[in-house]
This record gives sequence, C-alpha cells and structure tokens, in this order.
Amino acid sequence: MSVTEAQASWWQTLTLRFFNPLLHLGAKRALELEDLAPLREEMRTGSVVARLDESWAGEVPAGQFEHAPTPRKSLLRALVDEAKVPLSRAGLLGLVYGFVPFLGPLFLWLLIQNLKEDSPSVWIGFGLALAMGLSTLTMAVSSNHAFRLGLHGAVTIHAAVLGLIYNKALVLSNTTRQSHSVGAIVNMIAVDATYIFEFVIRGTDVLVLPLQLILALVLLFILLGPSALVGLAVILLAIPTMGFISKAIKKHILTKLVRGDTRLKITKDAIQGIRAIKAHAWEDAFTGKIQELRAAELDALQSFYLVQSGLVVVIAVLTPIIALTTFSTYAGAGNALTAETVFAALAIFQLIALPIVRFPMLASRAVSMYVAVGRIDAFLRLPERIPLDRASDRQLVVMASPSGRPSYESRDAPPSAPAVRIVDGDFAWEERKASAEPAEAKIVSADVESVASASESPTTTLSGINLTVPHGSLTVVVGPVGCGKSSLLAAMLANISIVTGSVAVTGRLAYVAQQPWIANATLRDNIVFGLEFDAVRYDAAVAAAALRPDLDVLAAGDLTEIGERGVNLSGGQRARVALARAIYRDADVYLLDDILSAVDAHTGVAIFRDCIVGSLRTRTRVLVTHQLSLLRHADQVVFMGDDKLGTIAAVGSFDELMAQNPAFADMIASHATQAGSESPAAAAASMLSLDWGSSWSESLCDGGVGHAKARARAESSIDMPPPATTAVYSDYEYYSESEGGYTDEISSTAESESWQGGVGKVMRAKATASTTAFYSLDDDAEAGPAPSPAAGTKLMTDEDRVEGAVSSAVYKEFFSFISRGHLAIIIGLFVVSLALLMSSSVWLAHWTQEDTARARRGESDRRIGYYVAVYVSILVGALVLTILRETAFVKAMMATALALHARLVDNVLHLTVRFYDTTPVGRVINRFSKDVGVADTKVLMMLRFGIMLTVGLSGYLAMASVLTFGALPVVMVPVVWGMKRVFGLYRSSGRDLQRIESITNSPMLAHFSESYTGAAELHAFERLEHFSTINTQLVDNHHRAYYTNKLATRWLDLRLAGVSAGLVATTVALVVVLRPLLSPSFAGLAVQSMLALSGELSLIIMIAAELETAMTSVERILTYVHLVDAEDVDAAEVEVPDGWPAADGPATDAPAAIAFDNVSMRYRDGLELALRKVSFSIPRGARVGVVGRSGSGKSSLVQALLRFIPLAGGRIMVDGLDTAQVSLRALRHNVFLIPQAPVLFEDSIRANLDPLGVCDEARLWKVLEQTRMAEAVRKLPDGLETAVAAGGGNFSVGERQLLCIGRALIAEVGILLLDEATASIDAESDAVMQSMLRDHFAVSGCTVFTIAHRLNTLDDSDYVLVMDQGTVGEFGPPAELKARKNGLYRGLLDEWAAQKKNA
Repeated sequence: MSVTEAQASWWQTLTLRFFNPLLHLGAKRALELEDLAPLREEMRTGSVVARLDESWAGEVPAGQFEHAPTPRKSLLRALVDEAKVPLSRAGLLGLVYGFVPFLGPLFLWLLIQNLKEDSPSVWIGFGLALAMGLSTLTMAVSSNHAFRLGLHGAVTIHAAVLGLIYNKALVLSNTTRQSHSVGAIVNMIAVDATYIFEFVIRGTDVLVLPLQLILALVLLFILLGPSALVGLAVILLAIPTMGFISKAIKKHILTKLVRGDTRLKITKDAIQGIRAIKAHAWEDAFTGKIQELRAAELDALQSFYLVQSGLVVVIAVLTPIIALTTFSTYAGAGNALTAETVFAALAIFQLIALPIVRFPMLASRAVSMYVAVGRIDAFLRLPERIPLDRASDRQLVVMASPSGRPSYESRDAPPSAPAVRIVDGDFAWEERKASAEPAEAKIVSADVESVASASESPTTTLSGINLTVPHGSLTVVVGPVGCGKSSLLAAMLANISIVTGSVAVTGRLAYVAQQPWIANATLRDNIVFGLEFDAVRYDAAVAAAALRPDLDVLAAGDLTEIGERGVNLSGGQRARVALARAIYRDADVYLLDDILSAVDAHTGVAIFRDCIVGSLRTRTRVLVTHQLSLLRHADQVVFMGDDKLGTIAAVGSFDELMAQNPAFADMIASHATQAGSESPAAAAASMLSLDWGSSWSESLCDGGVGHAKARARAESSIDMPPPATTAVYSDYEYYSESEGGYTDEISSTAESESWQGGVGKVMRAKATASTTAFYSLDDDAEAGPAPSPAAGTKLMTDEDRVEGAVSSAVYKEFFSFISRGHLAIIIGLFVVSLALLMSSSVWLAHWTQEDTARARRGESDRRIGYYVAVYVSILVGALVLTILRETAFVKAMMATALALHARLVDNVLHLTVRFYDTTPVGRVINRFSKDVGVADTKVLMMLRFGIMLTVGLSGYLAMASVLTFGALPVVMVPVVWGMKRVFGLYRSSGRDLQRIESITNSPMLAHFSESYTGAAELHAFERLEHFSTINTQLVDNHHRAYYTNKLATRWLDLRLAGVSAGLVATTVALVVVLRPLLSPSFAGLAVQSMLALSGELSLIIMIAAELETAMTSVERILTYVHLVDAEDVDAAEVEVPDGWPAADGPATDAPAAIAFDNVSMRYRDGLELALRKVSFSIPRGARVGVVGRSGSGKSSLVQALLRFIPLAGGRIMVDGLDTAQVSLRALRHNVFLIPQAPVLFEDSIRANLDPLGVCDEARLWKVLEQTRMAEAVRKLPDGLETAVAAGGGNFSVGERQLLCIGRALIAEVGILLLDEATASIDAESDAVMQSMLRDHFAVSGCTVFTIAHRLNTLDDSDYVLVMDQGTVGEFGPPAELKARKNGLYRGLLDEWAAQKKNA
C-alpha cells in the first residue's frame, strides 16, 4: 500500500521507502502529473500566502505605501518565520553531516597505524572497515535528509514569494504598471525568486561550512603541529582568490542575464508579431537580430565559464598545493613523513577544499538572496489599484492628496449622487513621488529594471476635468487621436494617477477596452467569466452583442475553444465577446472604449441599437467612439482636445454643441462631407437614426435614449433585446472550424497549457491541456458540472512529450556541432591532466615510503628538494593542461550553443502561420528560455563533470586494481550490479519527472502573463480572487512536480550511498587481508583510491541521471528544430524581374496586377472550402474594394494571395507570374499588407518604421509628417530612438496604426492590401489618411486592394468585389453594381440606406 510523505512512518521516511511505489509505477509506464502525491498542506501556495499575509505586519507605519491592506514588517523575517520548522531540522542534520566526514581521516589514521604493526590485528582492521562504511552511510543519510528538509522550506518560501508577486502584480496601479512590463515581473519570478530558493535549499551551509573549517584546522594541528599553519596560510590565500573569482563570476552572469533578457524579449516580440513578420518576409531580418543578441549573450556566458574554469583549476590543484607546502614544511622541520600522517592529512585536505570553494559561493548566494528579497519587498510595497466596490448602492470617491498618494473612501451613495462626477481633476500616467519611501524600496539590483518610476511633477495627461454623468444616461466622448478619451475612462476606473481634484463613481462598473482581453478558454467561459451561469441572462448578452450569427457558424457554438488573446477571432469578434462579458455582468455603469471601430458599420448599428440604447438603456453608459453619426442619440456629448489635448473643450447635447461650439460643428461637417451627404448642414441635421421597432418607441424622447431622469432601473436584470429589423453582419472572417484560421493578430506572452476550471473550484486536468476555464462561481453559488470544449473543436494542440530514454540520436546531433578532431583533443586533455593529478598521489606515496625508510636507516640526506621538485613539476603540468582543457571545452560548448540556437530560431520563425494558430506562444517561448538555459548551463556542467568523473573513475579503478593485485574487479561485480539495479529503477521515473516539471512550468508563466495583460478587466470585473486561485493551483502543481523530482534524486543518492558504503567497508577489508603484500604507504594509497572510487562511482551515476534529465531540454529544442512545417522563403521555380509587380498604372497590353483563376482553398484537411473556384482579374493601378457578409471569404483572399494557406485548386497570378512559383520572400516583400490591428515591436520608433534599416532619417521624418505623427515623436525625449513599450503600450491604438501606415509609405511596392487600416483613428484623421494613401499610391501607380467594412469608403474605387459564401458574388465598377436591381452590392447599400433617416 502506497503512502505519502506525510503519512510515512519514521523508518519509511528515513529510508524514503514511501517513494518506492511511484518508482515501480514509473518502471511500468510513463508517469503523469496525476500519479504524483499532492503537496503537504503546509507547502501549498494558498495556505502559505494566507499565513504569511496574516503574519507579515507590524513594523512599517501605516500609510507609508498606497492602498496596501495592512502595514508590513521585514519580508525576509516573515519568510524565515514561515519555514523555520523544516529549516531548523535541516540545520541540525547539517551539523551531523558536517561532522561525520571528519571521522574518515581518524579511522584511516588508526587503520594505517594498525597495518604498520608487525602483527596487525585483522579484527581491528575489519572493525575500522565497518566503521568507515557506517560513517559513509551516516553522512549520506544526514545530508540527504538535510537537503529534503531544506527543499521543504525552500518550496514553502518559493510558493509564498510566487503567490505574493502574482497577487501584487494584478493590483498594481496603472501608473506603476508603466514601469513594470510582463518581462520585468517574469524576470522577478524567474531570477529573484530563484535566488531566494537556491539560498534556502542550501541554507545549512551557513552552519556546516564554518564547522568543517574549524574541525579541519584542529585535526591538522593535532596531526602536523605548527606545520599545519602553512597549510592554513595557503587556505587563507585561497579564500580571497575564490572570492575574487566568485565576484567576477557574478559580474559575468549578471551581464549574461541582462543580455539573455534582451534576447528573450526580442524573441518573444517576434513570435507575438509573427503575422506581421511573415506578411512582409522579415523572418531573416529578425533571425539575424536575435542571433546577434544570442552571440552577445554567449560572449558573456563564455567569459563566465572561463572565469569559472579558474575555479575548477583552483579546486583541482588546491589539495596538492596544500599538501606540498604543508608536507615540505613538516619534513623540513625534521619530521618523518609517515603513511598514517600523510594520508590522514591528505584526506583532511580533500575535505577542506569543499568549504573553501563554497564559502565565496555561499557569500555570493547570500548577497543575491538579500538583494532579491529587497527587490521583491520593494515591489510588494508599490502603489496598488484602488479596489472597486461591488454594491450598486455604494459610492467610491478618489481624491488627490498633498502626499502624492491618492486617498479613497467607499461609502453609501447619497440619494442625489450622479453615476460619475469628476471635479477639477488633473490626471497623469506618471506617478507623483510620495513624500516618504520605505527603506526597503531602495534595495535594487543593477541588472534588472528599477522598481518604480516617479517624478516630482508628473506631466498631466488630463487637465481641468469637470464632468457629471447622470444615472441612466448615455454619454458619448469624441475627439482626435491622442486627446485623452481612453484616459478619461481610466480616471473613472481609478486606473490613472489623480494629481488634483476628485472622482466619485456610484455602483458596479463594467469595462470594455479598446483592445479587449480574451482568455484561452471557451467562448462561453469568456462571457460568463467565472460568474454563475444564467441561461436567460447569457442569451440576452449574446444577442445584444450581435454574437448569435457567429455562434451559428462556429462548429461547437459557444463551447468552441478560443486561442490565446482570441487568436481565432477577428478584432470585431473579440470586441463583441468582451461586450457580451460586460453585459452579462449586469453592472450599473458601463465604460465602452471605442468598441464600434473594430466592427463593420452594419454590426455597429445593430450593437448601438440592440445594446447601447437597447438592453442597456436603463444603465449609465460612457461610450468613446469615432462614429460621429451616433452623437444625435446621446444624452450628452463630451468633446475633447479642440485646441489643447487632454482637456474637455465642451460638454452638452448634440444640438447645444452644434450651436455653441464652432470646432465641433466643423468636425461634424467634415464627417458629413466624407459620408457623402447632400450638404454638411443637412447631414448635421439628420444624423443617423435607428429603426427601433414599435416596442421601443416609448424609450425615445427629444433628448435621446434613457434620459437622466430614468435613474432607477426598470428591470432587475438586463433586458432581452427586440428582434432586429435589419440583418446583423460580423466584421470579417475568423479562425473557425468551418473556415480555418485567419486572424489579424496572434499570440500571448506566455503559454496556457494545463488547467481547466470546475464549478465552485479549480479542477485539475492533464498537464498538457490547453484551455484555462473560468467556471468557479461567485458568492459560492451552486451549479452543475461545467461544460468542456466540444469534441473535435479543440484548437490549441497538446504539447508533445517524448517517452522513454533520450535517444542516442539526440546526443549524436548535439555533439555533431563539434568536429571529431576537436572532440578528441578535449578528451585527450582531460585524460592527461587528470592522470597527472592522480600521479601526484602516487608520487606522494612513494615519497612517504622512501622518507620513512631513510628515517629508519638514520640517513641525513632525505632528498626533500628532489621530491618537492618532481611534485611541483607534476602540478605545473597538470595546471597548464587543466587550463587548456577547460578553455577548449568551454569554447566548443559555446560554439555548440550558438549553432543549436541558430537552427532553433531559424526554423521556428519560418514555421507556418497554422503552427502559431494552434500552438500556445508560451510553449514556444519555453524552448527559448528554460530549455535553452538548461542546454547552456546544466548540460555543459554535467558533461564536464561526466567526462572528469569517467576519466577519474577509470584511473582510480586501474590504480586500485594494481594495488590490490587484481582483486578489486571481483569485488566490484556485485557493487556495479547493485548500482545498476538501483539506477534502473530510478531512470525512467527520473526522466518522466523532469519532463513533467518542464511541462508544468509553462502554464504557470502563461497564466501569469495572461492575467497581468488582462489585469484591468480582472480589476473592473472583480475576478482577482478567482484568478489567484487558478494561479495557486498552477504553482502547486509545478512545485509538486519539482519536489517529487528532487525527492527522486534523494532516493537514488541514498541507495547509491548505501551501496558505496558497502564498497568502502569491503575494499578496506580487502586491504587488511592483503596487508602482507603492501607497504603501509601503498596500503594508504590503496584505501584513498578506493574511497575516491566509491565516491565517484556513486557520483557518476548521479551525474548520468542529471545529464539525461538535462538532455530532455536538448531533445525538446531539437524537436522544434526538426518541425517540418517550415516555409522556405527563397524556394522559387521562376525568378521575379526587377520592378515586379509593376506599379506603372493601367496599360492595355499589361498583365493583370492580381488575377484569381478558379481558386479554391481550405484551412485544414477535413474542413469545408473557404474559397470555391474564385475568379476575378484586377488591372494594374486599380483601386478595388472588397465587401461581403461574415464568412463570405474576404480575408481568405488575403490569406491565399500571401500564401499563408496553400490552395486546394486553381492559381493566383500577380503581374503575370503564378504566386506558387515565385519565392515567398519576393511575393511578401512586394505585396504590402496593413492589417486592422496594429503590430508594433518592443524596439525603437526607427526600427518599427523601418525594420530592414533601409531608410535615412530625412525619409523617416517625412513619413511621420505624412502620418501626422511627427509632432508627437518630436516631443519624445529620444525622438526616433524612443523605445516602444511592449505591444506599443506607450502609444494609443490610433497612434500605433498611424505608425504601421508609415511602414507602407516607406515600402516601394506594386500592390497594397488594406484591411480597414484606419478603423482606430478619428474621422478627421481617417479622411486625411485615406486621401494621403490614395494620393501617394495613385501617383506611384500602385494597385490598392481594400477589405472594406464601411461602404462609404468605396465610392472612389475603380472596382468592387462582393464575396458571397466563398465565391465571387459580384465584381465590377461601383456605379455598375449599384445599378443592378436585386444585386448583392445594391442590397448592401439599400440596407445601409434603410438605416439612415432623419431623427
């Protein structure tokens, strides 16, 4: 019967026998996460964080940091208190294993003394042999259990740190988030938390190392007298040398970490923006950039290893040097070198080498740990978001204060209080520096970014804001790009720092961001978002958000799995899912940030009618929009940024602003002119009105919908919308089971691989599942089992997990990067250098024997100089060869690491879009982070030690075999059999546990990245606690795998130590038996060799196990290296001529710019065709608009044209050449795509505009002038070199799109593809951009192919292509298509016209 660690008896715990059932199971089949014992309760993240949060209080005065729940004391003391029980027990065992090894030299001294006797006692010899074996076993038991208890404490502390960081990251104020990217906090999790973990797990060294040094010095003084002081002097000289080396090591490793972070940041950026990279054939450019960063990283890593090699050299020669100086002094003082003295002292020297080396390492780890704790402590004291209030009858008031930290109060709402009131508000994204800072916040490390960014006088984003939003009203906010519209919503959410004034919000909030956050879960999960499922309310939300047509198309309906960041949804669909989530919340105040820009005009009208002024008509709504045609229906209009950005120019009804504000009237007139109205005045007087339906007529009044008088709710829940009087159209194609995989945006910063939710709790699933669900209920509501994604609709693939031993092919390919000659030289250097070091012991034994003989004969000439000279020569030779071998080995490994990474990044960036659509980004990033890190460090170290131990073991075996006259190999047979049996039982389980540990790491980081990205939504929807529970489960399961994996190594080491103890006792007994054939000196050498042999035999098996588990990372890397789904961007059957495709305007004899010839396409085998025998031809220089309903195939045309998806039939010709025959590089370089969702990279503005670096500065500034971004860039401190934040976070969505449009202006192309590229910018800027694009590309003769969602943008097109269910419905000039009665295009226009009438 299997038992857990907590249930085990003292004997099962002592021998780790409770672990046996798991290993036997692993020998039969591959282990799964479910097979592992759960963590002990005191080690679980939820329990640890709860206890720590309760105890971590008291010493910091209240109010010293913003919005923290309680004052805090020292984090370091709190962490130590949390794990003091296991750490105290580990310390006691540490004292035992620190003392026991020194019994070995004592027993050796007694043994040689006994063997020197004329008639040595065999029984005494056997007794000493048994004592030496038992001391070896005692040391193994105490050290392994000290490690186990240290591991217990380390996991407990690590769980606390990770839980605290996660919980804090989700509540950081938006101001603080500006200086804390996902990468920076992930770095804190990966680096700082690891520093703490590594120190704690070896915390017993604080007690053990001083004890061992003291014991060693005392025993040496007893053995050698004052001569031991010479050895002490060498030790004292060695310690600062070690310290210097350790300091240099830390310097280089920090440099490596910084460069590695930069490399990983760019890699992650490239993978997240892979569609943009592939659309423009930038794969090689980004591969080159990443490899340059990799080379710089490996340069620092090589310096680190070369310096570390100095440590290896010192370790190798330290014992012989101490022995040389001590014994020379001892002999020179007239003392005879006796065997018992020499070999006992030599054993002590070998023991003392370890603490000498580990002392500087301990000091370095302690400093790193202290700095890490300080950084985390400072992070945990950073300003937090102001918590929102759940209750509808509560009011949250946020006020500025002189200290720089806002104060807030949650109170009962006064009867007359409006929904939102801002009084004299100034707001800034920068944080105003507080008057007091906690001391701990000053502890930072130079290698990672600062914990905070603050300014004494922050630049205000919003100034002089005074605004009142009545209950039940619709307030619409308009203004140009960058005027502060989104910042105004952030002020209402308390997500921006308030500098002066106050903000009061009454009731529960719901928020829909301009770029909505979508989780990797089912579509239903994303809408219900952890609340109790209510079918009526859910159907109402889906209908109001115009999602019903989409659910009908999706193969599994609302149980379809949504990929990371909504990868298989279009931008409009993501916006509508987020809107449905907000509706389902049943909030009091709805903040809607430009949700209509992501959808086409038809869907936007339906959303406005059925949702904004429909089902939400009794709620307070604040809508940011560029759709000026909707303003007539607002209760009040907020016009921002007329003359000065960040201010409110005017507030009032539409009619009031038209009459009183000329700038507003001019903006409306400009919009009306663009819409093609009879006259600006007429258009202004007849803004878009909606067909409400008879049941809604009572809701309409002169002032708009849901006037402020309707403060009280009409219903207790959201209304079901009325049937639509016009059709609802989704914006464009998405990646569905029926149509495949198109999206305009890809990725997440991390991977979501492993957990599904359960009703009321988080339920565990397979470690490779890809959906994170949100079924747990609010307020402990009860419900039935949660639904899972329907069978066959799973989008994200499970991570492949290789089973069984690491293939020999993996080792072969890894070593193939090193030439055979180089490899032979390295191995030769290892053999010769280690042979010389072993020969020093042989020479010392010879010297001892001769010196003893001369002393007995009374000879005065003891030839000390001769023996010393030979000994020094051996050491110098060994030193030189060791330096050469280390240098050659490190350089070979660095060349291997560079070549391996080059193949990895080259293949990964050339993988097809389909791979990225179905593979979590975090899984890919894990290859470049953890797996590459293991290959860089652990594999290299294990190989180095493996070679050293193999050579050393062979040498000691040969030496001991000679000294025992061939008897040792006979003794070794049962020993080797026992070790092989033990290792055989461990091996398969060890591999599986390492793989499980690797797999469980990715979901933990993925969930953090996903949660941090969506923190604003989690805050607004009050789902922080729920997501924290999911994080707790993920962290616990990673720790569960890690703890079990390390326990398995302790199980192996304990049993190998038991076999080694038997070998020690047996071999020492063998020397006793062979005493008549051996001199005392060579008997001592034989015992020393056998002790080394037994230790190295055990160690080499541990190294072999560690190497195999480390090689699983190389195996995972090579799996991605050999993925066959990669594109060869240069493969071509025909070469394209210069200037292809031509951009010289129409010509009667010229081939068509774009010609589809019976093109059919499906996204995956087994799916329906997305395009069915599509044929059309576009002449050079033409402007073509593409329209059609959802699923009609509009975006599939782009996918086919750019060869993202292979054709199922037909061909596509571009300027006379078949696109299937030209290279992808030529095609994608010369056909430029501007997608709807802007993609910016975490680099400079210059690099984002010109990724290939082909433009001079003057050209870049001209492009910025054309896109109206020049003034904004000039205001930045570094101009074109200003760094773009992750995802373009330091620019508005409109500004990001303008920068992306700038790329198209730089590109000299013959064909331009536009996918509603100006949807995210205001009407005036849209008009300017449309005109500029037309003029710029018309002059060059470029063919423009536009997927249009707004029909009024097609009037100046040469042709209109109407797609209908994957086929060409209509194609021709707009005027011709308009004239067709009952035509598709005419029908779309009639529907549009039916929605326009006088209010």
